[in-house]
Amino acid sequence: MRTGVSIGASGRLDVDVPAVTVTPTLTVNGAAIPASPYVFAKLSVRPTMGGGEATLIYGSQFGSQPVRLVPGRYDVIYDGVASTTLPANTRAVIARDVMIGGGALAFDVDSVRVQGAFRSGADAFPASAYARANIVFTDAELGEVRAGRTDFGSYDTALIAGTYDIFYRVDGAAGVVPINTNTRIVNRRAFTSSQTFNVNIGRVGFSGDFLLNGAPFPMSAYEVADLVLRRVDNGSDQLLGRSNFGDFDVRVIPGRYHVRYRFRSGGDQIPTNSDVRVTPDFDITADTELDVNVRSIQLGGGFTLNGNGFGRVSPDNDAEFAAIETESGSRIPLGRGQLGGFATQLVEGDYELRYRHLGGDLAPQNADARLGCVRVIVPQ
Repeated sequence: MRTGVSIGASGRLDVDVPAVTVTPTLTVNGAAIPASPYVFAKLSVRPTMGGGEATLIYGSQFGSQPVRLVPGRYDVIYDGVASTTLPANTRAVIARDVMIGGGALAFDVDSVRVQGAFRSGADAFPASAYARANIVFTDAELGEVRAGRTDFGSYDTALIAGTYDIFYRVDGAAGVVPINTNTRIVNRRAFTSSQTFNVNIGRVGFSGDFLLNGAPFPMSAYEVADLVLRRVDNGSDQLLGRSNFGDFDVRVIPGRYHVRYRFRSGGDQIPTNSDVRVTPDFDITADTELDVNVRSIQLGGGFTLNGNGFGRVSPDNDAEFAAIETESGSRIPLGRGQLGGFATQLVEGDYELRYRHLGGDLAPQNADARLGCVRVIVPQ
């Protein structure tokens, strides 16, 4: 790239694009790959300093097809499909800062074959086409490998040799399997040679009632909130159930969690918080019963402008008021100044009060002004 180019009075700027021809080849463990409609890989390059990607190899043809590129430094990215012949990694960076100036480009991928069973302790993991999860090997450089689904009972895949975390990701209805959406179950295990490795997935029960200030939530299809279980180590969320269901009974992977409340509809009888924590962190290491009690209070008041109602100052002056829950940053609309006041139900906690100008010359023009902080406390 040329920098510091001066443009004279003529305003003329000619742009010349340099281009070189490269001929890429891909081998696995030093050996050529026979062309097959069942064996697929994509090799692409991305400028090291940023920019769009260019494809070098696509499909089951693994070489001898020339490609034109702008010369420069590139990272090389490999994408495969589930196979025991080619690594199934997606978005794997197999080389960084490669200088490409034309000619032959040869890349070799070190592949290992890994197979095993999905277990839950000493038992086979529950097999159900309707209650299943994906088991995924992941690494920041080597991308992801989807090893298989738990309802298959076992897996057999090829992957690029390296060190991986293994994640559990529920797929569809949970039922007898854990509801976890993205939980690490194996931490940084090296796979540098072909081997058998059984993936053990912990599974314990978690059940209880949904309560609002110690009493059952309204059993109404119109007054509804989600109760969500958040995994503390990576922030992944899993739905426990709807408030109007009254209770929950699920399977989870052992770990540390807390519960969050998310308003869906209604608001006359339940809190309107869009995302708020309602329990402290707690450990689930065995079958656990725990009622989720959402503590809230009916809150109301008036809106004034320098001590006078917005309508009395001028019918043209108006503003929108909101409460920002400080832990999550979620926004709860309170109402407009011309309405004179508000009434809503909030979960106890800390909030910032915000003001947003809607119209009128006499009302402050701020687009998002912080008016103060309040702590909402529910009496014991």
